[in-house]
Amino acid sequence: MSNTTPDNAVEQRRKVLKGALAASGVVTMGYSGSALASFQCVTSTSAVGEFGFKKVIDNSSNWAWLRLQVFDTNKGNTNQGSWRAVKVPNGSLPTSTDTTTYFYQDTAGNSPPLLLPGDATVPNGIEIQGTGINGQYAHVIIYFDVEGSILGFFPKRTQQAGRDYPAQGSCLTSLNPHMSQTNIFYGG
Repeated sequence: MSNTTPDNAVEQRRKVLKGALAASGVVTMGYSGSALASFQCVTSTSAVGEFGFKKVIDNSSNWAWLRLQVFDTNKGNTNQGSWRAVKVPNGSLPTSTDTTTYFYQDTAGNSPPLLLPGDATVPNGIEIQGTGINGQYAHVIIYFDVEGSILGFFPKRTQQAGRDYPAQGSCLTSLNPHMSQTNIFYGG
């Protein structure tokens, strides 16, 4: 009994290997075509020139912004200006109650700096008053990883090249379609 190979065995082996190689290229990517487009969108965005805090967002604001309740302070209307406060989540959950309180001078335009107590420009003894000013909100930029998951919020987190990014809504649609959109708003 001889072990001769059929004439088409080499051709069949070549087709199997070719198919396996083609399939491995698709499998290793791990993303559909639309997800790859979103991946590229997230990785190519940059917040250079964008302020990370805005009292009001509009069509020129771009990116994803987390809406925060604005609080009055005991320095709400003093000779040092009118001071307000926001509570920024420390982690990556928009609804987290673990927050840091930042203060800003309400009369300083649409993108004033957010400051911690003890900063030289913040009035001594400043404190939040009340449970929030009804109907008043401000916004901080949201940073995402390249898969579209939230990493954190300005100024608790700042953009690091190659690792975290701001993103527009269209960038996240196919990457993370089930992400909680609670208090998340998109600019232009």
